[in-house]
Amino acid sequence: MLIVALITSEAGVGTITAEEYEQGMELFGVAVLGADPGRFPALAHFAREVRPLGADRRAAFEEILAAQLAQIEAAVHRAGA
Repeated sequence: MLIVALITSEAGVGTITAEEYEQGMELFGVAVLGADPGRFPALAHFAREVRPLGADRRAAFEEILAAQLAQIEAAVHRAGA
């Protein structure tokens, strides 16, 4: 599911202007830093550490994809063992 979300996000980001992207990053910050501690306790607690993928989206995608594929490979090996 995470991979699908990243692919969809990347496709969407590629269609917006730089100004729209900056506005989105600002909204991201407002949403994360303004998270209601009663409804989103973990997000409120870690909000200052949460960062958007930003310019490193491709590297982050590749890292997450590699981790997912490694988990699949490990599961296949366990099933075959």
